[in-house]
Amino acid sequence: MSGRATTLLIDRLRALAARKGHFCYDVIGDSHVYDGIVAPYRVEADDVELHELQPVLEHALQHDGMVTGRKDPATGKVRWSSGRHFTDIGNALRFARDQRQATVFNWNRGTEVPVGPVAVPPASHEALEPLS
Repeated sequence: MSGRATTLLIDRLRALAARKGHFCYDVIGDSHVYDGIVAPYRVEADDVELHELQPVLEHALQHDGMVTGRKDPATGKVRWSSGRHFTDIGNALRFARDQRQATVFNWNRGTEVPVGPVAVPPASHEALEPLS
């Protein structure tokens, strides 16, 4: 993506954040996301500041193309995330667990869905006790 196209996209995302408290935008398809479930990728704290848009946009363009913005009502700062779009809750929750995320957002209902605890499988079959 050219520098000018990236600048225009960043401007568009910041304009959306100024008007909306929470939104999701498909930066590859150049369209709003109003349905399905969006699960965020895990971003290590050292990799990106939560309020920086440029690295999140770059990650989204390299992966699934979803950028989500959520404004903190108390501070007015926007928390940006790169995410993956799902049509079913089961796969979205599995992906979010793998990414160690606490919630996914169901755009069909306009609600956050808690992921729940991560099940840890035994290290090997030898660790299982035999059935009697």
